Amino acid sequence: PLGTNLLGNVKASKKIPAFDQKELALSDLQFLIPSIGRSNVEIEGMKVEPSPLWIYPSTKPVYAYIHVYNLVKDDTGKTAIRVQASLQEIDSGGPLIIIKELEKHGTEQFYPLFLVLDVSKVDPGNYMLVVSVTDRKIIKTIRASRPVRFYRP
Repeated sequence: PLGTNLLGNVKASKKIPAFDQKELALSDLQFLIPSIGRSNVEIEGMKVEPSPLWIYPSTKPVYAYIHVYNLVKDDTGKTAIRVQASLQEIDSGGPLIIIKELEKHGTEQFYPLFLVLDVSKVDPGNYMLVVSVTDRKIIKTIRASRPVRFYRP
């Protein structure tokens, strides 16, 4: 608007439903970038901040974050998950390319996952990043996905 420093504004109302699920669930899959700023978060010793980008060079790792909710404990109070991060080319619908697999064990029912993904062998193009999490105690798998594009600088 004229006479202000604003480029534009939007006013919209959106009702956010309560998150009261009792079964295995995932947060949104978020991309992160390394940060040296003061208002950042440190995850596993690395300072990061959320990234609004979805286009990345394939010469550097991609950092992703997702939170797992409502893991089931066994009778000894332990939880266990299997995580797989894979890419599927969007344009050709080719096979899944597995880029990371890991297992985590603990006692927490809520688990944050910080993933460092090596994409150096991935061809440039448009992909869907799919993170699959399996609760090993009940053998249930859920997925979150997000589009991403890679290029060679």
